[in-house]
Amino acid sequence: MRVFISGGFGYLGGCLSHHFAIQTSHEISLGTRREAIPPKWAPDSQVTQIKWDSTENLERACAN
Repeated sequence: MRVFISGGFGYLGGCLSHHFAIQTSHEISLGTRREAIPPKWAPDSQVTQIKWDSTENLERACAN
Protein backbone atom coordinates (compact mmCIF):
# COMPACT_ATOMS: atom_id res chain seq x y z
CA MET A 1 0.00 0.00 0.00
CA ARG A 2 1.14 3.55 -0.69
CA VAL A 3 0.93 6.14 2.06
CA PHE A 4 1.24 9.91 1.52
CA ILE A 5 1.85 11.92 4.68
CA SER A 6 1.51 15.67 4.46
CA GLY A 7 3.79 17.32 6.99
CA GLY A 8 5.96 14.22 7.07
CA PHE A 9 8.82 16.05 8.81
CA GLY A 10 6.70 17.64 11.56
CA TYR A 11 6.12 16.05 14.96
CA LEU A 12 2.95 14.08 14.24
CA GLY A 13 3.78 13.39 10.58
CA GLY A 14 7.28 12.31 11.59
CA CYS A 15 5.90 9.86 14.16
CA LEU A 16 3.47 8.41 11.61
CA SER A 17 6.15 8.23 8.92
CA HIS A 18 8.56 6.49 11.26
CA HIS A 19 5.89 3.95 12.24
CA PHE A 20 5.02 3.14 8.62
CA ALA A 21 8.68 2.90 7.63
CA ILE A 22 9.77 0.68 10.52
CA GLN A 23 6.66 -1.35 11.40
CA THR A 24 5.10 -1.98 7.99
CA SER A 25 6.08 -2.62 4.39
CA HIS A 26 4.14 0.34 2.95
CA GLU A 27 5.59 2.68 0.34
CA ILE A 28 5.94 6.07 1.98
CA SER A 29 5.76 9.47 0.35
CA LEU A 30 6.49 12.43 2.61
CA GLY A 31 5.09 15.85 1.83
CA THR A 32 6.84 18.95 3.11
CA ARG A 33 6.79 22.67 2.33
CA ARG A 34 10.59 22.77 2.30
CA GLU A 35 13.09 20.96 0.14
CA ALA A 36 14.32 17.88 1.96
CA ILE A 37 15.99 14.54 1.46
CA PRO A 38 14.61 11.21 2.73
CA PRO A 39 15.36 10.70 6.43
CA LYS A 40 17.94 8.12 7.52
CA TRP A 41 15.23 5.89 9.03
CA ALA A 42 13.30 5.81 5.73
CA PRO A 43 15.89 6.02 2.96
CA ASP A 44 13.52 4.49 0.38
CA SER A 45 10.77 7.04 0.96
CA GLN A 46 9.90 9.66 -1.62
CA VAL A 47 9.97 13.31 -0.56
CA THR A 48 7.69 15.79 -2.33
CA GLN A 49 7.81 19.54 -1.85
CA ILE A 50 4.26 20.86 -1.52
CA LYS A 51 3.24 24.34 -2.56
CA TRP A 52 -0.16 24.83 -0.94
CA ASP A 53 -1.12 27.70 -3.24
CA SER A 54 -0.67 25.64 -6.41
CA THR A 55 -3.48 23.26 -7.37
CA GLU A 56 -1.29 21.70 -10.06
CA ASN A 57 1.47 21.00 -7.55
CA LEU A 58 -1.00 19.42 -5.09
CA GLU A 59 -2.49 17.19 -7.77
CA ARG A 60 0.99 16.09 -8.84
CA ALA A 61 1.96 15.31 -5.22
CA CYS A 62 -1.14 13.13 -4.76
CA ALA A 63 -1.06 11.44 -8.18
CA ASN A 64 -0.93 7.63 -8.28
